[in-house]
This record gives sequence, C-alpha cells and structure tokens, in this order.
Amino acid sequence: MDDISESVSITTFKNAIAAERIDPVVKVLVLYDSSTSCTRKMAAIVAEGAKQLGQVEVRLRFVPGDLNGWDADGCRGGAGANEGGREAVFEDVEWADAVACGTPTNLGCVSWRMKKFWDDLSQSGLWNTLDGKVGCSFSSQGGDAGGGELVCMAMNAVLMNFGFAVFGVTDYVSFKKTLHYGAICAKAPRDELDVMACRRLGRRLAEFAAYYLKGRQDCHPLKSSKARDTARWGYPGIPPRDAKPEELVEMNKAPHGSVAVPPAPCSKAGLPNEQPSSLPSLFCVAVGVVLGLGLSRSGLSAK
Repeated sequence: MDDISESVSITTFKNAIAAERIDPVVKVLVLYDSSTSCTRKMAAIVAEGAKQLGQVEVRLRFVPGDLNGWDADGCRGGAGANEGGREAVFEDVEWADAVACGTPTNLGCVSWRMKKFWDDLSQSGLWNTLDGKVGCSFSSQGGDAGGGELVCMAMNAVLMNFGFAVFGVTDYVSFKKTLHYGAICAKAPRDELDVMACRRLGRRLAEFAAYYLKGRQDCHPLKSSKARDTARWGYPGIPPRDAKPEELVEMNKAPHGSVAVPPAPCSKAGLPNEQPSSLPSLFCVAVGVVLGLGLSRSGLSAK
C-alpha cells in the first residue's frame, strides 16, 4: 500500500466512525390533554419517571384547543404550571426522540383535542418525516374498567400512523398492578400503585429510546429496571402478595444505575447481551474497508 492509499483509507475509516457518533442524550416529550387535571397529574409523573434514566431531556406540554364547558380551572396549565408545562407546538414532536401521549378516556375514545393535534400535524407537511421515534400512551378513566386500555391502544394506533415504534410493558409494579398497554388510572393518580405505574412508563420509554436510538447498551430493560425486578423477586419479576409497599416504592423511585443488578441471562433468542444491530454502522465500516482495499490494490497495480 502506498502512502496516498493508506492515507485515504485511514481518513475514510475515521470519517465513517465520526459519522456514527451519536449524542447519548434522550429527548422525551410528554404530551397530554386534561379536563379535570387527572391526566395532567399523570403526565407530570411520567416525566419524572423518564428523568430517572439520566442523560434525558424532558418537555412537558399540553395540546392546544378550546376549553370544554366542563374543564376545571388549571386543568392544562395555569395554576400549577410547573406541573402542567406549556402549550405544545409541532416542533416539540420534531424535537423528541420519544413521545408519551396522555389523554382522558372520553366515551372510550381519545379526547378531541388530542386527536385534533395529530390530525393537524398530519396535514402540516410533517407527516412521513417523523418515522423512527418511540411512543407510548397513558389515560385517566372515570373508574375501573372504564375503557382506558382501549384509549391507549387507539392512541398507539395514531402514533403508528406517524411511523412511531410503540411497545408493551410486561412489568408489574405490585402483585396486581401492571401497564401492558400503557399506564391507566381511575381518576387522578392518588393511589401509590397508580403513581408507580406512571413512573415506570416514563422510565421504560426513556430506556427503549436510549437503547434502540442512542446505542446505550446498559439501558435495555432486561439489563436495567426489569433486571432489578427479576433479581429481587425471581422470574418473571412480579412482586409477591406480601411485598412491603415501602420497598416497592423505593425500587420504583430508584434512578438508573443506583442499584447494581446482575447481568441479564442470554435467552434462546440471544437477548440482550449484544448491542442492537446497527446497519448504518456496519455499512459505513464496510464502505471504508472496501474503499481502502480498492485503493490499495490500485496502488499495488501501479507499482
């Protein structure tokens, strides 16, 4: 290999690596609508959960729209604005790596203001430009079995129409409380179990975005929050009936990396001991190698 070929090969390889340097900070948007402040309170806790991961920026925003006749004062900001955030704009969605959408359960459906926000976004020229983000949903319902899970699934379907990857959560924050389709509360999250479900949803959203979008290997749930649950309670990580409430809360509040967890066992599928496959990385390195070899051969043939 002559000096020119070697120089070009090294430069190409360095450029390929530099192009793949990724900012590790996860940008999370918690977007919500609320009429009685119940969903607003859930949103604040979801945002708190996302911040547990570290290297996370969170925006808390409510969707625009005229007030309903039944809306309570300060339901979407105003009083308690530190909890309620500001009115959302489309740029917030563009900015985010991950979005958690919270909506009241209105007759088993997504609220009209939340639906209108995404309808308007789809006609703004941004549809088909938001693919690859991660999303999840949460909802406040009037009572148990009030349709909150249907609303989460409907909200997830809206996100999927924008190219978002949505996910389920297998975790149990207590013996009987889970959030497979999203965090659900009957009215406000007054019960500590409801609070823990909202916090875990935000944490899981940040974990998935960090792992799949930022390449942060230690953030895979099976190496992070899920590993901690399994290490404490045994497979499949569900707390027993007699688990002490104070311990459940302490585990739920613990930030990422604050408690050592054993390495996650490798399943038959090979998860999660390896970093997610990165086709761009492999492609860039392969191009660098091919270019280097090609130039090297050209140099040799010229001698």
